[in-house]
Amino acid sequence: MFLDADKKQANEEKNCFNMCLIRARRAFNRDEYDNTLIELNNAVRSVNELKALNNKKKMNDKARQWFINQQIKSEIEQQEFMHSLKENIYE
Repeated sequence: MFLDADKKQANEEKNCFNMCLIRARRAFNRDEYDNTLIELNNAVRSVNELKALNNKKKMNDKARQWFINQQIKSEIEQQEFMHSLKENIYE
């Protein structure tokens, strides 16, 4: 879900999100609507940060897969070249 380097931050954002929801609920129950909105906005900020961290992981995974595919393609092309070279030498 997240890069290893981002896991600590992701856990902190998850904790922040949960705490914001708890505080929003408490504020709501006390009819403190301004505070309720502040806490809900903070929760949304945490979710947006988690989404950004998740997108970073997805992009990293795609880049890694592209690199692996390029390596495989390069190895296949090299093997095909060596095979054709051997065929041409022995003809």
